Amino acid sequence: MNVRPLVALLLAFGCAPSPDETVVNLAPPPEDRSGFTHIEPGGFKINYNRENVPAKKANLGDTDIVMGVVVDGQARAYPVNFMTGPINEVVNDHLGKMNIAVTWCSVDYSGVVYQREFDGRPFHFGVLGMDNGAMVLYDRQTGSHWNQLFGKAVDGKMEGQKLKKLPSSLTTWKQWVDRHPETTVYINRRVPYQSQFTSATIRELANKPSGATLGATDLVLALEGHIDAKVYPLSRLANDRVVNDTFEDIPILVIMSEDLSTAKIYDRRLDGHALTFKTSWFGGKLVDSETGSEWDVLTGADVSNADRALQPIPATYVLWYAWKAYRPDTTIHGDS
Repeated sequence: MNVRPLVALLLAFGCAPSPDETVVNLAPPPEDRSGFTHIEPGGFKINYNRENVPAKKANLGDTDIVMGVVVDGQARAYPVNFMTGPINEVVNDHLGKMNIAVTWCSVDYSGVVYQREFDGRPFHFGVLGMDNGAMVLYDRQTGSHWNQLFGKAVDGKMEGQKLKKLPSSLTTWKQWVDRHPETTVYINRRVPYQSQFTSATIRELANKPSGATLGATDLVLALEGHIDAKVYPLSRLANDRVVNDTFEDIPILVIMSEDLSTAKIYDRRLDGHALTFKTSWFGGKLVDSETGSEWDVLTGADVSNADRALQPIPATYVLWYAWKAYRPDTTIHGDS
């Protein structure tokens, strides 16, 4: 659907006012695509576009969803509304000193960032299709097939190899730019910009009634370790925004922002000691019980001491049906 094409194009170049997205949500309702498989012979064309602009020229809507990445102190936002259609769902980029692949699947709502290097050699990725409702990638260098959710090669010369998953933030443009005013922003001049995925998309899924069992299209924050896997349903995090947990013997913090748009996972150890987190009785701020310090949900930083920060742990937003197809052994937070 071509909605306001002229305005949409101007948004990318800073010439149009930001729309009020507080009540706008054009994203299609998620579908259960369990078992859906379609592979494009040879794969879709690889996207080599790496154009980016300063934050002041992006002029996105405040509530537009972006994937935010920081590498070597350099921050960049990737608006998922530019990453529509199979050709555009992978951005082969270079940030800081690293070659990265930023991936977004608008079918299962998964955004994952990987280091796209092996033995110092950069790989270029494109979309091959869908398998069991999850996106499959291919690399130009070897033609191997990769599962987008897990970064694992499932066929070809690289079979069994895994890409390194990088920490990223799926959040609103306002939250990202407020904390990273120096950020650059990926743009794609070939894609008419529509504010389709916004905070309303995430908030509606987080506000779904939390049933005794997960539904196929429930949105979860998924974590994969060396052996185990665990998911945190957003509908449950909406009712209990701070979770002090342990995963593979590591004390972790799972936190959801007050506006329900952003969820992150951190290692809650600092200087060798595990902290216990809660929301303050006044203002709902994230604080720890041991020192009473206030912490930023999006960055994990101590608000009063920028030199202290929690280590982020890569985690993935995804619809439950896509994750469980590959990790049926996953533990679900909140299940007895």
